[in-house]
Amino acid sequence: MKHAILFTLLASLLAVGCERVRQTQPVLEYFDKDTTFTVGNVRCDVNYNYLTIANASRSEALQAIEEANMGYFFNLESFSGTPAEAFETSLKQLTEELGPGSDGENNWDATINVESQGRVVHSLLVYCITRSSYTGGAHGLQSTDCHNYSLRGGYELTLIDLFDKRQQEALGALIRTKLYDMFGVTGDEGLTEQGFFPEYIDVTENFRITPEGIVFLYNPYDIGCYALGYIEVTVTLSLIHISEPTRRSYIS
Repeated sequence: MKHAILFTLLASLLAVGCERVRQTQPVLEYFDKDTTFTVGNVRCDVNYNYLTIANASRSEALQAIEEANMGYFFNLESFSGTPAEAFETSLKQLTEELGPGSDGENNWDATINVESQGRVVHSLLVYCITRSSYTGGAHGLQSTDCHNYSLRGGYELTLIDLFDKRQQEALGALIRTKLYDMFGVTGDEGLTEQGFFPEYIDVTENFRITPEGIVFLYNPYDIGCYALGYIEVTVTLSLIHISEPTRRSYIS
């Protein structure tokens, strides 16, 4: 079964590598910070490895990307400042969230590790933020969230920027078919036996654009049980055929 999808912005993004792009290129540097603090009977170890844009002040677009990504990384809303200031604000917020700790006699440890990776892909800056934490409960939590920013405009791309509703439905069907192949099943019943929640399988805003195509990422519990871990579904350029006269692309 073939799904014909009209690519708008994605087609031009994938083709722009052959064009001269006028934009300030980001200088990426790591801001590493770790600390330990105690709240009540809770000892919390925090480790941050944040990829900052060192030359963000050179461009309004880069500054907008830096502020947006800093907010995602440090879990801050409407924040404007330096990574060091974001770190301190994040710790204060975290302390408040943990509260005074319990009145029990047993001490326990909490851990929070956050790191980011980034790369320039044609006219985009693509960030992935990986977060792992244990703040009580049966097991820790892990997640990876991806963000694709325009280096020209400084805004984040979303699905609606790339695909209309009909195209997203076609992509959702393609993703489901790819999962059948990945896990050696022939339908939703087989996915359910593997631990999936078929009713939740669809396109996701958690995607990253690569030189090879586009990758949709599903965190634990997004479309299946915790034991399945991360699920990635890749649509490669080998499945994308750009017709220059109409900018029409087809995914098969």
